Amino acid sequence: MLEVSLFGKPTVRLNALEVSLSTRKALGLVGYLALEGATSRAKLADLLWGELDDSAARTNLRQELRRIRATALEDCLLVEGDQLKLKAPLETDVTKFQNAINAEQFEAALEYCKGVFLEGTDWRGAPAFEEWVDAWRETLSSQRRNALKRQAVALEAAGNPRGALAAHLALLEEDELQEHHHREAMRLHSMLNERQEALARFERCRQILKQELGLEPLPETIRLAERIRSGRNSSLKPSKTAPSENPFQTPPMIGRDQLWTKLETSETSLILIEGEPGVGKTRLATEFANASGNTLILSGQELSSGTPLFPVASALRAYLANQHLELETIWRHEAARLVPELEPDAPSAANEALPEGRARFLEGLTHALIAAVQPNGTLLLDDFHWFDATSSELTVQLSKRAKSAGIKLIATARPSELSENPAATRAIQHLERDGLLTRLPLEPLSETMILSLVQAISGNEGGTIFATRLFTATAGNPLFVLETLRDLLEAGTLYRDSNGMWSTPYDEDTQDYAELPLAQSVRQAVLQRIDRLGPAVRRMLDAASLTGDDFQLNELTQATALDEWLGLEALERASSAGILRPNPQGHRFHHDLIRRSLSNALGADRRKLLHKRLAATLEGNHGEPARIADHLEQADLNTQAAPWRIKAAEAARAVYAYEDAIRHYAQALENGLQARDVFVVHSEIAKLW
Repeated sequence: MLEVSLFGKPTVRLNALEVSLSTRKALGLVGYLALEGATSRAKLADLLWGELDDSAARTNLRQELRRIRATALEDCLLVEGDQLKLKAPLETDVTKFQNAINAEQFEAALEYCKGVFLEGTDWRGAPAFEEWVDAWRETLSSQRRNALKRQAVALEAAGNPRGALAAHLALLEEDELQEHHHREAMRLHSMLNERQEALARFERCRQILKQELGLEPLPETIRLAERIRSGRNSSLKPSKTAPSENPFQTPPMIGRDQLWTKLETSETSLILIEGEPGVGKTRLATEFANASGNTLILSGQELSSGTPLFPVASALRAYLANQHLELETIWRHEAARLVPELEPDAPSAANEALPEGRARFLEGLTHALIAAVQPNGTLLLDDFHWFDATSSELTVQLSKRAKSAGIKLIATARPSELSENPAATRAIQHLERDGLLTRLPLEPLSETMILSLVQAISGNEGGTIFATRLFTATAGNPLFVLETLRDLLEAGTLYRDSNGMWSTPYDEDTQDYAELPLAQSVRQAVLQRIDRLGPAVRRMLDAASLTGDDFQLNELTQATALDEWLGLEALERASSAGILRPNPQGHRFHHDLIRRSLSNALGADRRKLLHKRLAATLEGNHGEPARIADHLEQADLNTQAAPWRIKAAEAARAVYAYEDAIRHYAQALENGLQARDVFVVHSEIAKLW
């Protein structure tokens, strides 16, 4: 029996006798095979010696395998072709831990989980293996937290509130910013007639939230403290939040028939749909693209505009999550510099990026994007005004290939933001000069169109005066119209009567619906709707508004003091209300104006605290250096941001984004560096020029 223990200090035992492995990489290799099973030599070499060339990495792997075979494990290491694996029977404490959780044996599971995964091992010289270790640490930590939560529920149900309390306190030792566990500990203390301990826990919760996040406890936490203080604790039960429902189906697209015809008949390679926020650019482009065949969406994002080729990498990763991409080997190798998932078993190519290979790299990305939508598909470049310099340059190359490849290119942009992006503007001017671009301006809806929209949504034939009032208040912006209607419905000012007709309290007496309480702006309407969903939802969305369009739950929990379940409920309620929509990368706001409304409403101190916490979360999750630097700079932590700007410059350089690399280096200088680092950065900028 081979036993591999990976929690705490890693050990290997064969028939109960410990086997001494002389190097950490030998230990890491055995641990990897124990958990992942049969693995190719190429992948193992790249994981542990990715900084070396292929030949040197394979030589080091052979030496490490010789060291392992020189121990008692000689007969345990099997070779099948190019694959290596460990001989059965094999046990790991990680597998036992996970099996015990699946069997709901939480006490046994927690006994196995003693210490950090591969504790005391340093993998900074092997970044790919370090990433694997970190991923396992995060997974196992999350599973341990989940086991503790489920154990707390089981212990309380079995009549052991003291044990349940210990589980919640253990969770708080790991992360004291989880308000749910403070609240559960308060409740259990109270059930055990420990009133002072419960109130002390509340004060600690209030203090830590204020100090770390600038937050007050949620209303339910405050209410619980008041009940405990007054001695009313007889019916204290775990709290649950019910999700709300979205009363709107997908609204019809009104008044865009002529534009649809122009999209169908355009002969140019790229069609640019221009218009102000909320006017319906993305909706029109997406519906047309989906009706035409395969669609791949490259989304520009304001908060990721400093990350080179972010729209391209995100789109290809979303595609690869569901499908295999057929691509010639040479182009697959080039595109894998940006998206390693294209060649998961190949050595990392980023360090091979030489200046003369830039054209070949961009050609590889062009082939990959075209292959993803062929035949007769569409590449949708959404929010082109946020595209970085290299993505904008790639757009020109794609436009020159589109017709011969049999695909369509559609872009959306806001004119004001586009004019402030020099690289995107240059690309548009270049294509316009070569006759490869058609501009399609998108105007707001007319009063007649709004009446048609209201009638289609409500199912009523009337509403002329109501639609006139709505047009006056929203200037015909479709997003403003829909958000205003949602606000009126959720406030109860607009409702369905007994006949199923839309009605308001003013229908009988009004002349022009001047009495209708309309929000002064879409921002006010959005915030009113969000506040009705509860403080937990608002807290979650406040943090999300600073992360960018695409975000995941684990990015937000440290900045919100909500545990995973409450955070998930908050995201589900926001999705049901039409504030968010799920996508392959997690969640995104239904419209950027919603995100901006939340972001602009944040106070300065709260904003800085959130940026600081979001930066810490990204650091722990190996996030993009440019995003980490942005968050630290927004938190006025420029000195801490400077090294991340340098890392962002190096990452940009690896994908030939020289303009972005220069900009990141310049920002690092502005943030403040030591004299020697200043010299090195100036030298790197000179090389890039």
